[in-house]
Amino acid sequence: MAGDAKKDDAQARMEALAALGQVGAGVTHEVRNVMTGILGFTQVALKRVHAKPEAAAELLELIEKEAQRCVEILTQYLSFTRPRKRERAPLDLSDVVVSVARLMNHQLNMNRVKLEVELAEDVPLVMADAGALKQVVLNLMINAMQALKGSGGRVQVMGRRTSDGGAEVQVRDDGPGVPPEVAAQIFEPFFTTKPDGEGTGMGLAVSRGIIEEHGGTLTLDSAPGRGAIFSLRLPGIAG
Repeated sequence: MAGDAKKDDAQARMEALAALGQVGAGVTHEVRNVMTGILGFTQVALKRVHAKPEAAAELLELIEKEAQRCVEILTQYLSFTRPRKRERAPLDLSDVVVSVARLMNHQLNMNRVKLEVELAEDVPLVMADAGALKQVVLNLMINAMQALKGSGGRVQVMGRRTSDGGAEVQVRDDGPGVPPEVAAQIFEPFFTTKPDGEGTGMGLAVSRGIIEEHGGTLTLDSAPGRGAIFSLRLPGIAG
């Protein structure tokens, strides 16, 4: 049993790194853009520091703000890469969605994909490992982006309370949808319809395993021509 657990952890770790590889280019571009702005503000501030010290001070405030933004981007990215022991604690799924959306934002923009996030105020807390759930939501958002095949489109991420008091996150895309024969196998290990370099075939299998370990479900609702909806459901914390 211990060997199986280690194997599952290793697969999850490999899939997490593969997912991060998909968004790494977006993070790099976003950080570069921020640093370009910082460099420009610094050059102007240097010219004004003696003649117009007040204007230079305003630019220094902008530099500090943009530098902090850069730190936040890199901190979010690095939080996904650090290996650590899984620990469950009360968790707000809305926080997970917001964190992943920030990480994915530039990558989606690069692919001309509009991101819409709708989070209800009454989503209950769940008992879960934050890193593991971030990995699942990240994988679902990457899948949704890739389903649009670079043609633009929309990805919607919605969080709500379920009728039985649980928490649900849905990730929807308006892509071509999933044929029934593919949907029947989509959660199986090593099954993939993606080109080489766009997936390991383990992402959805690992994601479903993580959610089931937490006592929840991960399901797909799709049909050709009407996009795909992945629904992640977890039991809420009573009270």
